Amino acid sequence: MKKGLGLLLAILAISSTACAPTPPGPAAPQLVGTFWVVTKIGDAATLTDHQPTMRFEDGTVLGSAGCNHYSGAYTAAGGELAITQVAISEMACLDEQVTAQETAFTAALGRIAKVATAADGLELRDAAGQPLLSLAPPRPEPSPRPLVGTTWELTTIRTGEVASSLVSGSSVSLQLKETSYQGKACNTFGGEVSVTGTGIKFGSPHSTKMACKSTDISAQEATVLGMLAQLSTWSITGTQLSLSAPDGSGLDFRAK
Repeated sequence: MKKGLGLLLAILAISSTACAPTPPGPAAPQLVGTFWVVTKIGDAATLTDHQPTMRFEDGTVLGSAGCNHYSGAYTAAGGELAITQVAISEMACLDEQVTAQETAFTAALGRIAKVATAADGLELRDAAGQPLLSLAPPRPEPSPRPLVGTTWELTTIRTGEVASSLVSGSSVSLQLKETSYQGKACNTFGGEVSVTGTGIKFGSPHSTKMACKSTDISAQEATVLGMLAQLSTWSITGTQLSLSAPDGSGLDFRAK
């Protein structure tokens, strides 16, 4: 009798387990109204100063591809995600690493099939579940650095439709005082400056005449010094300074 009762209880336990409802999986992440920084493409970490971004609006995704800007349409249901109709600007990116990363990022967009919550944010995956893009929330913007008194290191030169990084092994720095500026490229340079609101006007630079290490560095220095008189506006976001001319060309710096 006890043996039969034990068998009956075992059968009931198995039956109860088989009939128990499957617990729901994790809820699909909400995308509308969110903004993300791409920290990895596959297993490769993105370039610190050129991380792609993704902003999800109602049916639209847009952001920076690292150099150019892009936009596209997306559909999301449950844990599925598809990005289509991607359009991207065509500004030339002279840094080969940035160009290669941008190519990998835009290629990944067309392969995305799934989205899942990850420890640091989101993970966008292909149809087989392999990670394509790792997303993290943007870091809080640091307090804006003051224009005057900060040492600014040049990161990007914008000329027409071209944005270029500095020649390998070179650097350009700039410091502004109340009525003057000074800097260091291959040579030391300086001059007068006036700032009114978001407007700025650089006087013609005077410079030492030391020979540069290469013709590329010499040409870069000539470009930077030649652009100063054309610059008319400035803006600071956190540790980033942008000096711009009316035609969109300009110089972008990072606080040292």
